[in-house]
Order: sequence, then structure tokens, then C-alpha cells
Amino acid sequence: MFACAGLVSAFAACGGSSVEPPKVAEQTKPELANPQTESGKRTAEKLEAQGVSQDARDELDRGIALLGSDRGAALARFQSAAKKSPQFAAAQYNAGALLEENGDLDGAARAYQAAVKADPSYGPGVAGLASLQVARGDELSAIASLQKQIADHPDSAVARGTLAQLQARRGDLEAARTNAIEGLHLDERSAEAMLALGMVYRRQGRTELAQLALDQAIAVDPDLGEAYNEVGLVQLQMNEKPKAVVSFEKAAAASPRSAAVHNNLGAMRNEVGAFDGAADEIRKAIALNGNEAKYYLNLGNALRGQQKYAEAEQAYRQALTVNGGVPDAYFNLGILYLDNDIAGKDAMTRYHESIGFLNDYTAKASPSERDQTQVKDYIATAQKAIDGEERRLDREKKRQEKDAARAATPAKGQ
Repeated sequence: MFACAGLVSAFAACGGSSVEPPKVAEQTKPELANPQTESGKRTAEKLEAQGVSQDARDELDRGIALLGSDRGAALARFQSAAKKSPQFAAAQYNAGALLEENGDLDGAARAYQAAVKADPSYGPGVAGLASLQVARGDELSAIASLQKQIADHPDSAVARGTLAQLQARRGDLEAARTNAIEGLHLDERSAEAMLALGMVYRRQGRTELAQLALDQAIAVDPDLGEAYNEVGLVQLQMNEKPKAVVSFEKAAAASPRSAAVHNNLGAMRNEVGAFDGAADEIRKAIALNGNEAKYYLNLGNALRGQQKYAEAEQAYRQALTVNGGVPDAYFNLGILYLDNDIAGKDAMTRYHESIGFLNDYTAKASPSERDQTQVKDYIATAQKAIDGEERRLDREKKRQEKDAARAATPAKGQ
């Protein structure tokens, strides 16, 4: 009954039917480098070959250990590691990630650039810089920087794979496929290129090929959160929602800094009625990126499922105002007011305001003819409720008048 939302691919992300097919988020950020992960362990020999000092590697370890308790101290450790060994791409990248988290986007860009300069094949550095440029609303600069990276380092499978991912998200599927395949020619074990190819196949509706490419990407890099996210989207295309929940859980575990995957996991938990867990995940998404109106829409759905109607209304109203807003929230407010008691609102007021919200949705969301028919049905339901409430109030008024008249008439014998 409620519209749900995210960013890119449509699926039913909340209980009941929805006017607008809900959409989920795709783009994630690479995670902090951690020597304890499988991909981190594989870099040890490479670090020795690059001359990264043991002191610098120890500083990175100390920074990782501090992440849960003192991220400021962790940043200082990462910066210290980068200073001890400027060629230590992971330290440069981790410093950039925390600087970005702190809102120092210029400092983050410098750190990411240092990571790429230190090691042009270091995937998180290449992807982090491109992701930052996209986050700043400059996709063309992200594409240009990746193309320059490829021109300067033609053998960089990582850069080609990352460029292919960005092109796939933009819908330039032929260019994305070309760059992904070229990346695999350069390095048949390039997880970035395999991921990009899977993204292309999913958008083409070739779900089996997409699943195969994404499984291969995960086999190479089990810590690649975006790959799990894409697997979840493929499973949604195949209507395998329980499997999609598991995939989004894996994506959130692998990419805890990604607002998109927390939003997706929350939306899927809404779908299966796990509203407490849904609200928790979507709040994480909002904490990471409070500028996505669609996250507030999904939060409202979770809160409504928890029967926290006042909080749900607040979330829907935020969905109307944050970053231009999403008009789907008018629909959800209309149904919220139609179906549930709202503090401070009598039934007649609720029904009239419900119709107002639904009319706003029709005017501002440009729904399809089918969706307009559904909205008209809800408006008719609200009008029927108004008519019934008017009859009830009329009966109540007549009863009160009769009681008053009876009370004013002296009893016989008095």
C-alpha cells in the first residue's frame, strides 16, 4: 500500500502494493583497508616489494584497531603511516576515507590522489577518488580522471573496471562492457572488471550471466561489498527476495560505510515485515548520508510498520523536503492518514487531509494511468469514510439533542 524508494532498481520494498515501484541504491564506497581481511592479507608480499616499512604497517594496524573507539586517533595513525611510507597506498586511502567522513573533502581528495600516485593498481584509491567526485556532483570529472588514469597507466585493469562501473550506472552499457572486457584482458582476476561486467549484464536483463560474473568477482575479492549489493539486485529481478535479503546483509557487512547498502537492507527488511531491523539499517544509511530524501521515505515505512505513526509522519515530511524531496511521500502520507489514528486529528480531519495528500501526489508525481486509477480508488475510500463519519456524527448529534430534550422535560408527578 505504500510507495518505497531508494536510488536505481525497482522492487517492492515494503508491505502491500505500492503506486511507485520502489527503487534501491547501487553506488557504494570502497571500505577501509584492513590487513585482517582476505584481500588485505593478499597485499602483504606486495607491500614488502614496494618498500613499505614495518613501522608504517604497524601504524596502519593501530589505526584499524582504533576505528571502533576513536576515529580521530585512527586518522592520526593512518596519516602517520602515510608519512613514514608515502608509497603506502592503503594508509593514504584510509586517511582520505576518514577525512571525507569528517567533511574535509579537499583533504580527502588529496589523500586519494596520493594513494593512486603511490600505487595506480590500488583499487580503493582509484574508486575512492572517483566516488568522491561523484558525491560532489561531478560525474564528468570522475570519468575524466579515470580516463586520464588509463592513459597514464594503460595496463591498469582497476581503472578500466572502475570506469566501466561508473559507465554502467550512467546507462552507457556498451562503453561499460568494452572497458570491463579490456580490464579482464589486462588481468583476468580483476574483481573490479568482473563486477562491472555483472552490472552491465544485470541492466541488460541477462540475469544468469550477471550472477556468474558477480560470483567470480566475489570469489576473487570476498570483501567487495558492491558485488554483494549487485547480487541482491539480480536476485530481486528473479523475485528471489529471501536470497536478496541475505545478499544485502553481506553487502552491509562488507561495506559498513555505504549508505546505499544499509538503505537496501532496510528496504528489504520492510518487505518481509522485519520493521525493527529495517528502521535500524535505514537510520544507519541516514547517518552516513542525510541528503537522500528516499532514505527518509523508507524510514517512514519502517516506522509505520512499527505503529509509530507520529514518527512515520515526520519521516515522510522530511522525505518531501530533503534535497528537493520525493513526491511519493505524499502518497504515503495519504495512506497513513487514511488507515491510522493520528494524534491530534479527529477522523473527519484525517480523511480530508488524506484526500489532499493523494491529490498532491497525483499533481506532483506524474503517476501512470494505472497508478492514477489506484489513487482514485483510495480517494473514493476516503470519501466513503467521510460520508460514513458524517452520518455517525449526525446520529450522535440527534442522540444528544434527544437526551437534552428528555432531560429538560419534567417527569410525570413532579
